[in-house]
Amino acid sequence: MKKSVVLFSGGVESTCVLYLKLLEGQFVYPVYVKCGMPWERLEYVKATELWQETKRRFSKLMPIKVLPLKTYHKKHKVIETEEELFIPLRNLTLLTAVAGYALSKGAESVSIGSLGLYPFPDNNLAYLKEVERLITDFWRGCSKNNALGVGER
Repeated sequence: MKKSVVLFSGGVESTCVLYLKLLEGQFVYPVYVKCGMPWERLEYVKATELWQETKRRFSKLMPIKVLPLKTYHKKHKVIETEEELFIPLRNLTLLTAVAGYALSKGAESVSIGSLGLYPFPDNNLAYLKEVERLITDFWRGCSKNNALGVGER
C-alpha cells in the first residue's frame, strides 16, 4: 500500500500532483502549509472545496492536514511586486516541514507541484531533485530507534 504526502494548495500544480498520485492508487495525505500570506484564508477554503469534491471519487484521499509554519520573510497585506512574493528557501522550507509528517504516516514520498514558471532559485527541477535525494537519504537512514520513533519500512 503506497502512501504519499502532497503539498496541496488547491492550485493547478498541486491538484495535478494530487490526482496523479490518486490515479496511481496511492493513499494520499494532502498538507496545506500556512505561512501567513494574505491570500491563505480564501485559498484554504477553495482547497477544502476541491478536496471535498475529489474525496467523492477517491476513497484513498485522506483529510487535509493544516501545518502552520513560521517563516522569516517580510509579510505584506497586499502583494504588489514579485519581490514581495518571494520567500527565501520557500520550497526547501515547505518540503522539510512536511517530511516529518510524511515519515509519521509511513509515506514513501513527499510531492510538490511546480511548472517551473516562477523565477525563484528554489523552483527548478535540478534543485527539487536534490532536495528529494536528501530527504530520501534521511528516510533510508532512519532506524527503529530514531528520534521520531518511527520504524523502518
